Amino acid sequence: MAAVEPNWPMALMLALTWLVGCAGLLFVFGHLPLSAAPEGVRRGSGPMLVWLGLALMVAVALATLVMSFESLRWTTMVILGGFVFLFAPFFVQDLPASIKDTQRGLVLVVAVGLVALGAIYAVSVTS
Repeated sequence: MAAVEPNWPMALMLALTWLVGCAGLLFVFGHLPLSAAPEGVRRGSGPMLVWLGLALMVAVALATLVMSFESLRWTTMVILGGFVFLFAPFFVQDLPASIKDTQRGLVLVVAVGLVALGAIYAVSVTS
């Protein structure tokens, strides 16, 4: 494994955080434009959660790219990132409607985004 990528724990981190970013962006994009979003998302704090989720997922994707550029080979980034990007829609499409079409799903996306940003920060501080 060291001949392919010497920093395989960071490659695993790339796979996990890039999956969160890609799947989260696909999930949030499913609620845009807000006029076409499910009724449960259009009222109350739903629009704010959509925009917050969008901002967090963009931040996760950018932070993942910066972290990867600093610590991985570019071939690892391209192959692993492309593989994750290819299969990320499958994680979103199989979610039940009770998560996809409600504010609960948006809260989940925001929470997972915060955890991913925290993990990226923790890894970047220690290395």
